[in-house]
Amino acid sequence: MADIVFNKFKQALGGGNFATNEQILTWDSDVAGASTIKVMLISGDLASSTNPNDLDTVNDVLSVVSPEAVAEYSGSYSKPSLTNRQVTVDDGNNRSEFDADDITISALPSGTANVDGLLVYWVPTGSAGEADHSDNVPLIYFDLAGAGADFMGNGGDITIQFNAQGVVQVT
Repeated sequence: MADIVFNKFKQALGGGNFATNEQILTWDSDVAGASTIKVMLISGDLASSTNPNDLDTVNDVLSVVSPEAVAEYSGSYSKPSLTNRQVTVDDGNNRSEFDADDITISALPSGTANVDGLLVYWVPTGSAGEADHSDNVPLIYFDLAGAGADFMGNGGDITIQFNAQGVVQVT
């Protein structure tokens, strides 16, 4: 499960529009006009930074982690989109489960920096996309290092397998 749920994601769950393009985040990919939600590998210790939940943009997140380490991987792979996203209600456990298909990052180049985390973020329509993360909104962060699952690229494929009970749960 997610280690950090950013406050902007919580705002979106309440239906709050963002100042960025006045859009509403839509997790469910079956809904017309569903949002683009992507995944980025992170090197550096975001989980122990001061108030990481308060970071509002992906640029804010990247300013906290080691920029040198992030740069090693940031331009060297295609950041995958989460596909087949669904929201289901689990009445027995009194929660909603936000799920998506597992992802594969193909041919992640060899590196010298550990991949310490996985950032799930929203790319609003009309934003600069991957060219500039100033409009992209961080949603969820997984602390791979804290779970003992950090790794280094080796030129092979990396598969990220999400929990069978969802990428994130809201209780």
